[in-house]
Amino acid sequence: MISVAANSKPPPKVESAMLVLERLPEALTRSDWSLLQKLVRSAFQFKRKTLRNNLKSLPGLPQDILSDRFCDKRPEDVSPQEYLPCKESLNG
Repeated sequence: MISVAANSKPPPKVESAMLVLERLPEALTRSDWSLLQKLVRSAFQFKRKTLRNNLKSLPGLPQDILSDRFCDKRPEDVSPQEYLPCKESLNG
């Protein structure tokens, strides 16, 4: 992150910063993106419920995934990277 105020003349009267975004080395294919999108939408359908309750109606999801500790969490407590293995099991 670069501080914009320190590199500007005259310095602005607001706090600002510039972020540098980098692409991930491996992008998701269109079908993988579609599966991940379906998974995340199902996960957040009822935000305050656990993932187990939200995902059990998702067709094609193996039952062993639902017994995983991952499913004891609420959707907002799961990082984006934690959804990827679950998406892989949907790919099956």
